[in-house]
Amino acid sequence: MHRLIPYAHRGGAGEVVENSDIAVARTAARAGWRLETDVRLSADGHIVLSHDANLRRAWGVDIDVAGATWDELAAVRGPDGEHLIRLVDVLASYPELWINIEPKDDAVVAPLVAAIRDAGAQRRVIVSSFHSRRIRRLRRLAPEIPTGATPGIVAALVIGSQLTIDVPVRGCVAVQIPPTWNGLPVLTRRLVCAAHRRGIEVHVWTIDDAVEMRRLIDLGVDAIMTDYPDRLAHILDR
Repeated sequence: MHRLIPYAHRGGAGEVVENSDIAVARTAARAGWRLETDVRLSADGHIVLSHDANLRRAWGVDIDVAGATWDELAAVRGPDGEHLIRLVDVLASYPELWINIEPKDDAVVAPLVAAIRDAGAQRRVIVSSFHSRRIRRLRRLAPEIPTGATPGIVAALVIGSQLTIDVPVRGCVAVQIPPTWNGLPVLTRRLVCAAHRRGIEVHVWTIDDAVEMRRLIDLGVDAIMTDYPDRLAHILDR
C-alpha cells in the first residue's frame, strides 16, 4: 500500500461538530493527518472556520457569519462545549498541521493570504475552491501559496485522460475531485496516471464508505477526505 494522505473533512464532520475547536484538535492529534476546512469573514474582519454562511445547520443557531462580530460568534457553543475557531488560532496553535483551506466568499481571499503569510504557513497549506475567480485572485496576490486545480483545469484533465490527450496543467499542486459527478465517472486510473505524470496529486472527496476507501487506495489516489476519520484510520492502521 502506498502512503496515503488522510484528510479530516471539516475536521471529521461525521464524528464531531464540524470546523469546531474540538474537530481541529482531534485532527491535529492524529499523526500524519491533515485538516480540510472552510473559511469565512466575520463582520469585524476575523477569518472564521465555517462551511455555511449561516450557523443554523452546524451549530443550531440562526446567525450569519458575515453579520456577526467575532465576540458574538465565539459565544456560540455546541452540545459538548465546542466552539467556533479562527484561522489565526489554528495556525498558531498547531504549527505542524497541514491544512486544505477553501475560501467560501470573495471577501475572505485577501485576508486569507495575509493570515497565511503572517503565520509563515505557505508550505503547509493548499487553497482550493469551486470558484475559479477566487483561485486566480489568490494566485495573483500570493503565487507562493499552493493551490488546487480550478474547475476548468479539472474538467480538461478528466476529458483529456479519457481521450488520451496531453492537457497542459500549470499552477496547481493537486486535483481535488469526487469519484463521480452527476452520475458520471470522474475518477479513473487513467486520470490518476495523467495527473501523476504531471507531478500533480489526486485528492478525492468526500469518502465515508470503507469499501470505497480501500478501492481508492488501490487505485493509487494520493489523498482521501472523509467525514469519518476513525473509519479511514482503521484501514490505514491495519
